[in-house]
Amino acid sequence: MTTSTHKKKQEFEKRKQKAKILVEHLLDDVKAEPVYLMDIDKIEYADRKIETDVMVCAKDEVYHVPKVFTAECHNVKCDVKNQCPFYFQKRRVHIPYNSVELIDFTRLPNSKIGTVLRGIVPCESGDRKYIQTRVVQKITVQDLLVAPKVTTLTVAKENDKEFVVDELGREYKDKQVFSLKPLPKTNEYFKLTGWVKANPKNQIATLLVADLIPLNDDFQGFVMTDAIHDELKNFQVPEGQTIEAKLDEILSDLTNNVTQIYGEPRKKVLLSILLAYHSVIGFKFDKEMLKRGWVEVVMVGDTGQGKTQMFDRMLRHIGLGAFISGTSATRTGIAYAYQQVGSTWYLKWGIYVLCDGKLLFIDEGQCIKEEEWNKLSSGRSDGKIVASGIKAGEHYTRTRFIVSCNPKDNAPIDESMCGVATLKGIFRSADTRRFDLAVFLSCSDTPSDVIDIPLEQRSKTPHQITSKRLYLNVCKAWTRAPKDIEFTAEAVTHVYTVAKERKAKYEKAIDIPLITSDARHKVARLSVALASLLHSTDEAHQKVIVTADHVEYIKQYMFYLYDHDNCALNIYASLRKDVSSLTEQEYNQILAELRPHGCPLPEDAKTICLEFASNDVIERGHLADILDLTPDNVTNKLKPFKELHLIRSKSGKRGYKITAKFKKALKRMLNEGLLER
Repeated sequence: MTTSTHKKKQEFEKRKQKAKILVEHLLDDVKAEPVYLMDIDKIEYADRKIETDVMVCAKDEVYHVPKVFTAECHNVKCDVKNQCPFYFQKRRVHIPYNSVELIDFTRLPNSKIGTVLRGIVPCESGDRKYIQTRVVQKITVQDLLVAPKVTTLTVAKENDKEFVVDELGREYKDKQVFSLKPLPKTNEYFKLTGWVKANPKNQIATLLVADLIPLNDDFQGFVMTDAIHDELKNFQVPEGQTIEAKLDEILSDLTNNVTQIYGEPRKKVLLSILLAYHSVIGFKFDKEMLKRGWVEVVMVGDTGQGKTQMFDRMLRHIGLGAFISGTSATRTGIAYAYQQVGSTWYLKWGIYVLCDGKLLFIDEGQCIKEEEWNKLSSGRSDGKIVASGIKAGEHYTRTRFIVSCNPKDNAPIDESMCGVATLKGIFRSADTRRFDLAVFLSCSDTPSDVIDIPLEQRSKTPHQITSKRLYLNVCKAWTRAPKDIEFTAEAVTHVYTVAKERKAKYEKAIDIPLITSDARHKVARLSVALASLLHSTDEAHQKVIVTADHVEYIKQYMFYLYDHDNCALNIYASLRKDVSSLTEQEYNQILAELRPHGCPLPEDAKTICLEFASNDVIERGHLADILDLTPDNVTNKLKPFKELHLIRSKSGKRGYKITAKFKKALKRMLNEGLLER
């Protein structure tokens, strides 16, 4: 190519670029490449058009920025003024949709807008101070915080550095992007299409979003059809078969063909996963609209017992739900957090909130900090979480919830007299109370001859509960409205009966409140989930019909779980009965021990009683001081109080904690004037 031809081509390109800004430039002819969000950091994607699937975690302000402006140059001394289309001519300039200036305008004061506009106008002399501009049209730009669309989050380690990764091992973190379309709401999936740019304020790779399309979850489009009717019949209990027998078919199928985690206790754990999956968002029970209809499950067990593996394989089999490890949750947040990017603060909703209407499994729940459980408290009870702080906000949290934990310090379940006691080392009572179901696994609960069998030697089970069928069954449960849930009259009556039986048996375990005054609601939620799993329905296959048989099975299932050696809630409640209730006979026995032969109460005993009346926990050294005794003598003085189950040693301190029984006795003693001096 000759020098003359090359110059002509350069001049032609310059004129093209000059002309381009004088007309609307839509860029629709450029095809977008599909890219994982974090890959926009790679230099090969700079200034390229891409598309990526994301979860919008938070949004900031909407900015009105210039899109079209007029420009006119009054530089009479310019050497190229005769070739300049702006010399004493007011021309409209269109800022392209992929222009980084659209980002630069955000948070920019009026006094600096003109400088950016003049920089857009082509000027061969480079002296732009004579250019006059006026904005004639604006568009919106919104600041968003987005994260890649994923289903599983865990922590990976490389070169002693830990970072959160998705199911394919790709790094997971947030990105600040800028959208030319205002976002209607956060915490939903979108396909973003836009241009990779370096943020002019800090040069961090970002995305200038030209278009965003909502990505609905697959289950949201579920519609019952005749073909689906036929698929779901595989879950129904045929005439002449019991619920127990049908569930054994389903659980054996999934155990042998999907999870491959064997043993009867493991089947019961698998059932708890299925019940959580098949629970519904809301329903009325006995004309009362419950605050929540979805089920929450806690699993506690020794390491290596298949809790995580079982759920992971079910997650892949069903294709719905999300998984996060407790260690990664501490980095990404579960409820909400305030995050600063540059000078912008975001209210960022956590994974629990993002799973509204779906299911979340948290592995290693013992790693979750107490402050996170505190934030989740109202969301777990009411289905709505409220954030107040730098930025206020609220969001629905109707999240089906499974939490898997190891005992504190990884102590084996078998080391506890009652495995249920391990919950006290992991959760506060208020957090435990919100779980509908607790399951416990021990390394010794399944014989080796059940586990250690080659696959080819195991009995073959026909695979009827296929991925497609289970997916459809869960979709039906997730799309049922309260009007679709019906209890038979016998079922309602039986729910109350079962709740009374459970409370009578377990409610004395007041410091592990799995069974509380809302026992009927827990029984109702689990019964609805069971009826949904077994596709108990009407002729149109739209409703979920709960019968007394479903309620009865839930009763037997919970008694099995809570009376099993792994849990032993029945034994724990029996032991706690001695420290929580106070009969007339027990009260008289206390008085007889503390004041032999009917004598007035000794002064030391009065002092001890009055101290415990004012304090739930007292250190031994404090009692030694006020009684003027040595610590060993204090121990002797407290011996009858311990033998009567009035106090118990406080773990971690050389002190004592008052029991509910002693509180009741103290109230009577004070009312009867026995502690007056």
